[in-house]
Amino acid sequence: MSNDSGFGKGLVWLTIGGLIGGLVVGSFSWGDKSHPTLATPNTATAPAVAVKTPPVIAASTDITAAPPTTGASGNAPVVIINGEAITLRQVEDTLLSQEGVQQLMDMLEKHYSVTNWSTLSDKDVIVQTGTWRLTRVTLAAQLLKMKASEAREDLIGITLIRQALAKDGIVIDEAVIANEVKRMEKRHYEALEARKQPYMEFRAFIEQTQKMPFNDYIHQDGFKMGAGIRILVERAAKKSLTDEQLKAYMVEHINRYRVQEAVDVSAIYIPYQKTKGVDGKETVTEDEKIRLYGVMQLLHKAILGRKVSFERTFHSYGKVYEQHADVNGRLGFVNRDGTRAIKGSRRIASRPMDEAFAAQPPYPVLLAPVASDEGMELLLVHSRRSGKEAEFAELRDRIVSDIVDAELPERTKRTIEDIRRAAVIDYQSLPPLIDQRTKDAGLPTFDIPTAPDLAP
Repeated sequence: MSNDSGFGKGLVWLTIGGLIGGLVVGSFSWGDKSHPTLATPNTATAPAVAVKTPPVIAASTDITAAPPTTGASGNAPVVIINGEAITLRQVEDTLLSQEGVQQLMDMLEKHYSVTNWSTLSDKDVIVQTGTWRLTRVTLAAQLLKMKASEAREDLIGITLIRQALAKDGIVIDEAVIANEVKRMEKRHYEALEARKQPYMEFRAFIEQTQKMPFNDYIHQDGFKMGAGIRILVERAAKKSLTDEQLKAYMVEHINRYRVQEAVDVSAIYIPYQKTKGVDGKETVTEDEKIRLYGVMQLLHKAILGRKVSFERTFHSYGKVYEQHADVNGRLGFVNRDGTRAIKGSRRIASRPMDEAFAAQPPYPVLLAPVASDEGMELLLVHSRRSGKEAEFAELRDRIVSDIVDAELPERTKRTIEDIRRAAVIDYQSLPPLIDQRTKDAGLPTFDIPTAPDLAP
């Protein structure tokens, strides 16, 4: 589930690369909205049916009718060229011809993305335009003829995984979700750094790409299923990887596992404003250094005097300059050399780091503003840790997890294949089932047309 896949689009689909005939775990966030009462297509004989259905979008399709009427506002000119008027209705017609279909599709997606299709009866109307009605069963019949086998494989994969999770007693609770979020967040920032792409906060990325609140996204069944699959993969890796393989990986990535001496800090960093000199080069003037020092002194005094919190001050002054802090300005542990765990994060200058390491408990300790070559730093020191060499016995589980992350698509595929080989899957022939379903719905068994004569 790396951010390489974009985490899906529209309805949230969690794709687990190349698994079980293209395993796709679909997850929907169903709403509980009341919708209008709709009549079944055969209104002459069938009563109205009250169900949770999407709203009907109605439009006239009779192109032989009289020219459409337009109100005064529609006939109003928007421009007059050499005495010839272009009306607002003409502007509308142009927009509809250029973008009307896409706008309609967007409206349909918005309406139907929260529809629980399992609550609709066969004859419930999905879309109506004039005298044409598209029912659930008609739409389903068309899809069955096109993609029934693919959907069946999706459901086989979902069922196998669900059964495997239950067999191993794996419960996807808040702790599991939180761990999966941390792994995804780490991969997100590493991918941005590797591609030299601009920083984008992880939660904002999810909400922008998935078009839903972050908390809703991570509590979908698809996300939970992905977290569960990873646990299965990691358990399989623990059984298959030998200590020799794990130790070799640790040695190859030893800097990752050494615990460096570090301080846990929050930071408000403001860079100097540079001006161009007569030679065209940007420089920092002494006046600018004095100005910024005065600003930081005022901030320090306000925080120290409890007139304002460090967190609020960070939001007002430091957030724009610090992309890899949490919402309160906390950077986490920063190594003696100023480097941090997240690739691409801002490196803290040596002088502020010297001051941070010199701070003595009790923590937290608010330091006076410290200048560097690029700007000024206001640090809040939370704790300090000593350095430590990597010890295999303590790191075994973490090394397994890192190997799984590095080889997740391949290991996931192998794990799912193993689960499938151990299962008993009794396939039934699809064509006769689809034909019978079509007959039961009162539809012809030949290819179903897509023109407005779809309604049974």
